[in-house]
Amino acid sequence: MANDVASTRTSTGSAGPAGASPVAGAPRPWRPWRLIAVLAVVVAAVGGVLVQRSVDHHRAAITAYRVQVNSTLSQLGTEADRQLARPASQRSLSAISDLADSISQDAGLRDPGLSGSGPSELDPLNVALGSGSSVPAGQIAFEVTITTPYAESTIVVWDIRVTSQSQGSVSNQGACVLTSSLLGPGRARTDLDLGGHYFVQPCLDQWWSPGPVDGKQPRLSLANIPETVR
Repeated sequence: MANDVASTRTSTGSAGPAGASPVAGAPRPWRPWRLIAVLAVVVAAVGGVLVQRSVDHHRAAITAYRVQVNSTLSQLGTEADRQLARPASQRSLSAISDLADSISQDAGLRDPGLSGSGPSELDPLNVALGSGSSVPAGQIAFEVTITTPYAESTIVVWDIRVTSQSQGSVSNQGACVLTSSLLGPGRARTDLDLGGHYFVQPCLDQWWSPGPVDGKQPRLSLANIPETVR
């Protein structure tokens, strides 16, 4: 019986004589580096997923911003054309400014499909009218800044309608980009891509040259639109 008890006690895992291997069944030493390595792999995997989601979100937001710019320019251009059809004394940029404010509150345009279902979660969109004038005969021109958390652009919109004996009736409606965070700092020198094969050309220096409104080009200096970036 004594031998049986002794044999049972040796299974507790106590070390044998010096230099001998641990007795079978002894607890393994704590190796924290294994857990650390596993955690590092998990953290890296989760971090990679979060980074990819952030990249995808930003790309989708920029795509949505291009749609917002395109829609804004279309609506403002339509209103500018409506104002230009009025007698000069009845034209007003206030109606265009009111439309810009309305666009800023348009929930359908503000939601790029990335937010939740609650209206409070929609991404903010700010459309603000800047310098401009409806005074010159035959021309309305103004600048508008379109801002979201992801991008900002200042774009000039114009509408020209003149009649001359040599050319008859001439119409010229368009837009050009002054600045855009999508194009880098300073005055825009390349087209602003709005997607779907739509582009906004940069504002050309000669469009600030003095001269009468003739339909060949916008006369932005007559609309008090600054040429330099503020």
